[in-house]
Amino acid sequence: MRWLAELAQVVALQEILPDDRADGLALYDLALEQFGPELIPAAHQGIHAQLAYALAFSRRASDLLATYASVPQQVRSYLDIDLANPYEGLDGAIVCGLGSGVWRSFSRPSPNILARPRASALRPVGYACRAER
Repeated sequence: MRWLAELAQVVALQEILPDDRADGLALYDLALEQFGPELIPAAHQGIHAQLAYALAFSRRASDLLATYASVPQQVRSYLDIDLANPYEGLDGAIVCGLGSGVWRSFSRPSPNILARPRASALRPVGYACRAER
């Protein structure tokens, strides 16, 4: 079973063809379906959930966190934070700060970095709260 998870990881992260990530996710899904969550190694459980999130399948990532018991704690924490973000999925959406003249820009993290914590960028924008598009 480990070989299928390792193949899924290699395919997903090689980025040679445009569909490599989607194919890797499909291989992880196949491994989960065929062998069950108990036989998927912990590191691969985390990659599977992160890959689903990186491909904009937030609901799938959330379901995988509920299915897998052995996702590494750091990965689980980062994904929980990302999934709890009320602006998750609003690529580049700009939201006004709390009357401070500061805008907070939330955007989807680069899918190239699957295991890195995300932080929103703050930038000042003058006196009034206005949307920039």
